[in-house]
Amino acid sequence: MKRSIGDGLRMKWLTADELYGRVAEFRRESADLGLLYVVEVPCDTTGWTRAMTERGDDARRVDALWRRGGPSWEMYRVKDTEKGPVVWEARAVRFRPHEDKGAGEEQWLLVARNVITDEIKYFLSNAPDRTRREAMLRVAFTRWEVDVSHSQCTRELQPAFLSSA
Repeated sequence: MKRSIGDGLRMKWLTADELYGRVAEFRRESADLGLLYVVEVPCDTTGWTRAMTERGDDARRVDALWRRGGPSWEMYRVKDTEKGPVVWEARAVRFRPHEDKGAGEEQWLLVARNVITDEIKYFLSNAPDRTRREAMLRVAFTRWEVDVSHSQCTRELQPAFLSSA
């Protein structure tokens, strides 16, 4: 990433799967490069919402934050496919993840739930307070489009590469 930016690549947003998203150093380095990110994190990520911090609560896993209540779910049409629209509900809250050395920087925690399958995904974002939830979700869900394109290119190029070897 540093090399690409050093070579002149300009980008505003970065998205990554939970393998990268769980690494606080990766998120910090991305922010230090001036990038806004929306990265998936595992359900066992722990931390505090603003309200929890004010009450002095212990850190909690993101999948255990709202057994009852919490921010309202809002519905978003993430993309259109041949089978129809892909719709997710999402909620967002300012969140301070528990890092190796204590509380990390406050960021967005987005929780997204597929309305058909009930699959739930968790994302952290360093986007500013005023950032619309829809914009962060759009970034988060572009990762799958990139993964599909990468897989397709690999399949198409592999036969050509093998025949020239």
